[in-house]
Amino acid sequence: MRRLAAAIVAVLLLTAASSPPQKIGLTILVSTAGDHLRAHFHAAQAVAEITLDDHQPGESEVALGLMRKRQWRPVGPGWLPCANGLAKRDGTPFEDADLDIYPDDVPLTYTDPMVFSAGGGFVLSSRYLLADQQHFDTVLVFVPRDGEFFDTGAPGLASLVQRDFTRAMYLGPAASLTGEDGARIVASPDFPAAARNRILTGVKRSLAFYRERVGLSLPWQPTLILAQLPPALDPSHTNIIGKPAPGGVVTFRFFGPDALSGADAANAALDHVAAHEAFHFWDALVARLRDGNAAPWLYEGGADYAALLARRAAGQLDDAALYQALDRTLRSCRRQLGTQGLDQLPGPDRYRLAYPCGLVIQWICDMAIQHATHQQSGVLDLWHDVLVKGKTEGGLYRMDDFRTGLAARDASALAAVDLLLAPNTGDRWTRLRRQMEAYGVRTAPALQSETDASVALFSHLIELDCAKGGSWQLTEGLSGFQLYLGSRACRHFGPTLVIRAVEGFSLTSNAYSAHSAVLQKCAFGKTVDLTLGNGQSIGVVCSRPMAPLAYSPPDFVVTGLP
Repeated sequence: MRRLAAAIVAVLLLTAASSPPQKIGLTILVSTAGDHLRAHFHAAQAVAEITLDDHQPGESEVALGLMRKRQWRPVGPGWLPCANGLAKRDGTPFEDADLDIYPDDVPLTYTDPMVFSAGGGFVLSSRYLLADQQHFDTVLVFVPRDGEFFDTGAPGLASLVQRDFTRAMYLGPAASLTGEDGARIVASPDFPAAARNRILTGVKRSLAFYRERVGLSLPWQPTLILAQLPPALDPSHTNIIGKPAPGGVVTFRFFGPDALSGADAANAALDHVAAHEAFHFWDALVARLRDGNAAPWLYEGGADYAALLARRAAGQLDDAALYQALDRTLRSCRRQLGTQGLDQLPGPDRYRLAYPCGLVIQWICDMAIQHATHQQSGVLDLWHDVLVKGKTEGGLYRMDDFRTGLAARDASALAAVDLLLAPNTGDRWTRLRRQMEAYGVRTAPALQSETDASVALFSHLIELDCAKGGSWQLTEGLSGFQLYLGSRACRHFGPTLVIRAVEGFSLTSNAYSAHSAVLQKCAFGKTVDLTLGNGQSIGVVCSRPMAPLAYSPPDFVVTGLP
């Protein structure tokens, strides 16, 4: 308690010395309290309300308020529920308030949890405690108890006092922090060791690749925070979220058991997110886009495409797997973008399409630069120039820096990129295919989607194996596809099965090969082998030929790169 009082006195002196006269000094002390955090608010003078000021573009203040009312609880009687501020029910002024903040482990939307559990402690997004900046000058203080530490990921920041509200801060057991060669990790002892090692290896290997290809050394040792969280309530929510923060901290959140199951698709997702977030050390931290909300496709697409290059260099993707990843992304971008242009999309859609369409744009740039330089350089060399310029301009780069650098290497690439940025009447993919072939990319007409291939395959087998009538569902997960047949009577299929592979081919990574193999088996009336989630196999006799997949123009697939 003496330690806490000393911290309050020191911070109040600092606040009084640095606060503008028109603002009220506000000190918030954060400490652990068992299964949650305790925040003590102290205002330099009595106030009727402390309004929190965390709203950012693309976020819903209503949704944030509902999250707070569910997880943030004022201590003591007479307080209003905490939605977007602290106030007493009778409106009387106050100087001090205590707030219990419980981890928001189950996100309702893609909004970042304000606080979540990790490593036996908590990760707090500091900005959610920032008070109304027109009326308050806020100082945040982390007070670790014995055996605990708070971590910003940057050396030399040993002070408890924090005015930077952009950071994700960790507060918890010091035993959860382990040092590795080139990185630090915060994870609880029960975090799956195989997944932990895979993420660490993927990040370190990717960092080495980017240092060589992009150049520019990092000013800090990366800190990786690993959190295993319950499944999201929204079934469409992604299983894995990574997020970089200033100081070289990256948080990885894994929702539900599938993300860390060790299945092939789950491991591939771990490899990709590790390589993706590692590139953000460069395109979001070494320097960052001046107006990131206007063009998230640049840095998210940059990280997604760089991850493919890093994984290919590491031997995780052979040519066929790389082409398949490009094909999936092309199809995803085309179907979601329609005739719209990335630059005209509203905020949520712009972020949603930033990944697939941003990757396509980076691929266009890479192929154009390689073609223009006779394979002597690629898009990562362009990133080097953009980031070097950004470092000299306050750590900020501009969209124009990227476009100017691209035009200097191959002006035709700008027209190809603009096919996705501007609205289009419907021929953009035909034109893009011709342009990519001019860069030396080999293409072919695309078949129906992988989802169509899986559905066609099981429609045929279910018709042969089960009684007629009744509905069925096929749902993709990181551990395999879940087949739900309900009350239908079948000879081999059960009411619910997790199917990992068909004829040895993973449905999540090689559905076309699975469909082709079944096509051959059915042509000769042979038994089709299915591998279940538990490793067991079942055989279904395919006594009738299956129809081949149709083509779906204007989609095209990649069959070779220069």
